Amino acid sequence: MILYLLKRNKVIFSMTAEEKEELETRKKRLLYLLVLIFIFAVFLFNSVIVRF
Repeated sequence: MILYLLKRNKVIFSMTAEEKEELETRKKRLLYLLVLIFIFAVFLFNSVIVRF
């Protein structure tokens, strides 16, 4: 397990700047998606509460 983590860290450290940037944009996209889903869920929840 520890070896796996070390290997993973090495891979992350050996990444090029481009790959790191891509990883960051992917994280941001995921975050935006989660925020949108959260807002949508709250909206649906509120509309259901208003109905009943």
